[in-house]
Amino acid sequence: MDLTTLSTMEKAESGFKMEIVNPATGVPVGATITIAGTDSKIYQDAQHKIANKRMKRMNNRGGMKFALTSEEVEMESIELLSRCTLGWDNIDWEGAPLKFSMENAKMIYTELLWLREQCVVAMEDRSNFLQD
Repeated sequence: MDLTTLSTMEKAESGFKMEIVNPATGVPVGATITIAGTDSKIYQDAQHKIANKRMKRMNNRGGMKFALTSEEVEMESIELLSRCTLGWDNIDWEGAPLKFSMENAKMIYTELLWLREQCVVAMEDRSNFLQD
C-alpha cells in the first residue's frame, strides 16, 4: 500500500469547508466555516506559538510553580481554533454580515460554545482532509 495516498497534509493546509448546523436540530443553517486540520502547518505553528507563550510566562515567574487556570486553557483553545479558521461564508452577527478576521473568530468562538465544538470536531476528523 502506498501510504502517500493517505496523506492529509495538503488538504489540511488548504482547509475543510464545514457546514454549520443548528445545535438543536442538526439542520444546516446555510453558513460555512473553512478550518485547517490538525495535520496542517497552520495548526502546528499555532500550537507552538501558544506553548511558547506558556513557557515564557513560566520563565517570568522565576522558576516558581506554574499552574494554568481553566479560563486560560479555554482562551488558549479559542486562540488555536481562531488561528486555524481560514474563512467563512454567510455568517451574520446581530443582523449584519460578519467580516472574517481572527478577532471576529475569537469573538464567535467565545460566545458560541456549540460552534466551537463543531469546528473542533471537523478539524480533528482526518477523514475531512483525505484527498478525493
